[in-house]
Amino acid sequence: MRTLLFLFAVLSLSAGQDPNSGRMAAIASAHRGDWRAAEEHERRALAACRDCSPEVQAVLRAELAGYLTLGGFPEAAAALWRQSLQSLPANSPHRAAAYLGLGVALHSAGHTTDAAKAWRMACAAAENDTVANAACRFNVAVARMDAEPVWSELESVLPVLMTIDGPLSRATVLLQTARAAIGANQSKRARLLLAQADVVITQELHPQHPFLAIVYQTEAQLAAIAGDQKQAKLWRKKAAKLPAGKGWDRVTVSLDELKGKQ
Repeated sequence: MRTLLFLFAVLSLSAGQDPNSGRMAAIASAHRGDWRAAEEHERRALAACRDCSPEVQAVLRAELAGYLTLGGFPEAAAALWRQSLQSLPANSPHRAAAYLGLGVALHSAGHTTDAAKAWRMACAAAENDTVANAACRFNVAVARMDAEPVWSELESVLPVLMTIDGPLSRATVLLQTARAAIGANQSKRARLLLAQADVVITQELHPQHPFLAIVYQTEAQLAAIAGDQKQAKLWRKKAAKLPAGKGWDRVTVSLDELKGKQ
């Protein structure tokens, strides 16, 4: 099972700033779990926005970086986040989100020390609002999950993070908190969180979204913990019928991507 992506911020564009329909097409593809198509649509949106402000370009680049990380190319995503940090003014409110996303990409690529540094920069930003602060706390806690109990920390920020518009992020929050609940021997709470994640995924994303396989795999884990191997097998069979990530057929990324060039 692929490690879940930590929460990444997808920022809003103001009315009239969306360069073309590519961005909405990318969102639709991501809702199906088709990361490759989402990436291609978002690249077209970004290419059509070469005369946009650095802040607007940073929003589009943030979404592209998220799709790359979800698709298995966090190194290329990190290059995009660094490009945004280089182009944004020092007082831009988008810088904190860029550091937050950079930490996600770096951690997904296995660079845990550098990820922690990026998250410290994001969490220390004076312009952080309640959601941004909660996202920082969430990411830092999830990064420590395999080493120490973090369930109470994730539960404390869950209500704030569930107000986020993006269903990909809300599903991630629920799935990671369920994972932490299992680690804290809170199986009943884990099942409730998985049920919530199931609703978000099937109703707001797609009934065949690859995130749903993670729900089923986690249910199988809970059944095995309870000693019900038959039920665990049934959950694993359900998970196996779902796509791992529809349409992703790349095996590499270009040097320009890794250098942050678009």
